[in-house]
Amino acid sequence: MASEKMRVLPGTEKEIRRKRAVLRPPAKDETIMMRGTNASVPDLVCGSCGAVLAVGISSHNLRMAIACNRCDAVNETIAKQERQSPPNATSEPDAAPKPSFKLFIGFIRKLLPFR
Repeated sequence: MASEKMRVLPGTEKEIRRKRAVLRPPAKDETIMMRGTNASVPDLVCGSCGAVLAVGISSHNLRMAIACNRCDAVNETIAKQERQSPPNATSEPDAAPKPSFKLFIGFIRKLLPFR
């Protein structure tokens, strides 16, 4: 069966967990975190040791980090924008970044008459 290598995230699992959710198979001797029903998609394997982490699930549908029980590397699928773009795609950046929610709340607080 074909396999698709996942990207290893830099840093330790503890550091990565501060920024995002990381899933790990519950059994110490198990490496497969998720099983799907699509037999035509390649298995997702650890980018470090090659252990199978997900079976029957397309990388396009998986947007999470998975820790490998074999080597402790934290893996993620390669995001769409990082995949190779079609030859006719432009390299222009998208629209300006949207302001954050924190910035919005700070603006609203300044408008309120009470503190």
